[in-house]
Amino acid sequence: MQLDDGKSEGRGFYCAIGVVMWLETLEARRLMTVIPTADEQYMLELINRARANPSAEAARDSIDLNEGLSAGTISTAAKQPLAFNVDLITSARGHSQWMLDNQLFQHNGPGSTDPGTRMQQAGYNFNGTYGWGENIAWRGSTGTLDDDSITAQEHQDLFIDSGEPGRGHRVNIEDPSFKEIGVGIETGVFDGYNALMSTQDFGYTSGGSFLTGVAYTDAITADHFYEPGEGLGNITITATNTQNHAVYTTTTWSSGGYTLAVPSGSYSVTASGAGLGANGASNVVSDGTVTVGSLNVEADFTPSTTSSGGTAGGTAGTGGGSNNSTPPTAVLSAKSLNAVASSYTFTITYTGTTAISASTFDKNDLVITGPNGYRGKPTFISAVASSAGKVQKVTYRLSPPAKKWSALYDGVYHVYVRANQVEDMAGNFMPQTLLGYFKIRI
Repeated sequence: MQLDDGKSEGRGFYCAIGVVMWLETLEARRLMTVIPTADEQYMLELINRARANPSAEAARDSIDLNEGLSAGTISTAAKQPLAFNVDLITSARGHSQWMLDNQLFQHNGPGSTDPGTRMQQAGYNFNGTYGWGENIAWRGSTGTLDDDSITAQEHQDLFIDSGEPGRGHRVNIEDPSFKEIGVGIETGVFDGYNALMSTQDFGYTSGGSFLTGVAYTDAITADHFYEPGEGLGNITITATNTQNHAVYTTTTWSSGGYTLAVPSGSYSVTASGAGLGANGASNVVSDGTVTVGSLNVEADFTPSTTSSGGTAGGTAGTGGGSNNSTPPTAVLSAKSLNAVASSYTFTITYTGTTAISASTFDKNDLVITGPNGYRGKPTFISAVASSAGKVQKVTYRLSPPAKKWSALYDGVYHVYVRANQVEDMAGNFMPQTLLGYFKIRI
């Protein structure tokens, strides 16, 4: 398998093992905790992209979703996102290194241990009804490896699964029962090539569900999708139960990813920390309200360019006092839409150092961009002001194209405040500002 433009030789292989299920408890042994690398996070994001929209992933690779399978084997429905489990990362990473060290490409590891045993030995607790699966892949070159590119290629290899009986890799990637994953990527010499060896260990066990996702800058390639080098580490993820106000928190790894176990319920989810504001400043951004039940839920975060404040001082005004030149700021509160609906409502909270008049709000405040060149203006619905008028909570409604959402418009929608539209009583206008995004899943 050629890796590049022909300047060097390349080779690649992959192998899958299916899901195995038990109804017993295995004793676990804890090993040193690891955290995902940027490329391991990237592979997870590619997997979760495929699970969120299986048909789109198949179209991206120019295959039918059930190519090589009986019709309907893999449904077109979205699958729950997989959450990283550090014990599964330990298992996967250890197996990739073992294959490199022993020049073997196989699922059984030391002492012929199968993947499930290796996962359990790494500390993953199999309780009640549970199952596991594993994919392995490698690509090699006589030249220098581009780890990021090869990671993406190996994901594509596994999803296309050309020539693999039963298309076991694609089936594992799209298995709706899996909830957790470990990705282990190691590099070294294999079969005479400079190689990138990857293992994907999938699992589920009796227990709750997870909030999971990634915080990233989207600065390397502005494509609304994570890539290595864009991750934001040490971001605080906070989920607040909207009924009992219980609070659950975690911080992102250096890769930008996170996993947060929460009980079933409705949660307001925010991310806070350095890199989420304009020019790398600290900020708090919201993914709106999400409902966690028996399935995992994904909440990703990218920077809001909302200003966190104006320049200190300013120009002295005439007639006494000073001229406050700090424009209003805004925070988006929007949840993802996962079903067909006639419209979509969301709120923006505007805050000023002086009062903001409700008369400043209208249908021209915002512009929203989305898939397939979508560009629309939401309708202003209402504004609720604080007693001093410095805070305005404004509700808008976005109507679907052609009166209903279709698969053409499945994806990420970005919300911008338009320049010179939102004004405070001192005459300060907000600049054009990207507030954040929401997702529409059809």
